[in-house]
Amino acid sequence: MEAIENLKLRILANPEGPDARAAQDKIYALEAKSYLISRIADDGPGFLSELLVAQFGAPRTSRQGNGPGLYFANCVAQAHQHEGRSGKVVLANSTQEDTVFSLYRP
Repeated sequence: MEAIENLKLRILANPEGPDARAAQDKIYALEAKSYLISRIADDGPGFLSELLVAQFGAPRTSRQGNGPGLYFANCVAQAHQHEGRSGKVVLANSTQEDTVFSLYRP
């Protein structure tokens, strides 16, 4: 969907910007129409900016130790296919200082 891709580019251009959270919320709303979404939020220290921008390009470690586990969770999610769509994992830091892990299943 072109609208989602444009919003993702907006976030990538300035991931710490004031409208990044609003853009991510719009993505969630658009994608929610075609996925079953499970979200887990906690009051952890948040994901590193580099991890949020790169998401799951390759397994890596971070100072928080969450890189490889998240990478493989995303691989498992992507293995789930339905009507040409794949599952995925999305990471975010909310404005309420929460760390948010979202699992999208088609």
